[in-house]
Amino acid sequence: SINSCFDGIFVGDMEFNGHNITGNITQNCTRGIRVYGLAGDWTNQIMSSSVISSNVFIDSDIVGIYVFRNEPTDVFVSICITGNTVDNNNSRTNSANTCGIQLTGLTGCIVNDNTIRNTRTYGVIMESCVGVQFNHNTINGYDYSNTQRPGVYLDANCVGCSVRGLTSFGTSTAGSAVAVNGTNNTVIGLRWRNPVTGVADSGTQTKASDNFSF
Repeated sequence: SINSCFDGIFVGDMEFNGHNITGNITQNCTRGIRVYGLAGDWTNQIMSSSVISSNVFIDSDIVGIYVFRNEPTDVFVSICITGNTVDNNNSRTNSANTCGIQLTGLTGCIVNDNTIRNTRTYGVIMESCVGVQFNHNTINGYDYSNTQRPGVYLDANCVGCSVRGLTSFGTSTAGSAVAVNGTNNTVIGLRWRNPVTGVADSGTQTKASDNFSF
């Protein structure tokens, strides 16, 4: 167990290839795990084919899982994030608490079978992602800030990403279960409870089908 650190787990080396980060518990950290490629910090980083699985990130101040790349020479590709739990039950009142999972600048990554609970704003943020698969995840409690934040947010630079088989529980005042921007993204098989809107589509050529409230 890792407690009260800035980053519970930090990955920022030049090559993070074929590694497996599994079975950890972090609590009361600023970020549960941070995989980082900041513009101008390091160049030509390669983060590829590694697995982040079966970890538990509890009460992160800002975000539970943070995989971020905005350095154009870096490559963040084919990372698998699966079977993790993010629960911010006791940190969701923090003004800095952003989301459960944030993914920025990823290509061809798989984010499956994770559970995100009790986030102040978004459940998941995806920014500038290409071909990322976000499938069969559960979000249970988001937008406790009552600011109309969606459970899953895809920004205008996301291309060819998919949200499939998501089960989402919000409140009657929460934002949509999924908000889609960008181009050629997919939302299929969404099941949501309580927010009025399931899919808020502001994207181009979005494919949305088989989405129902229950």
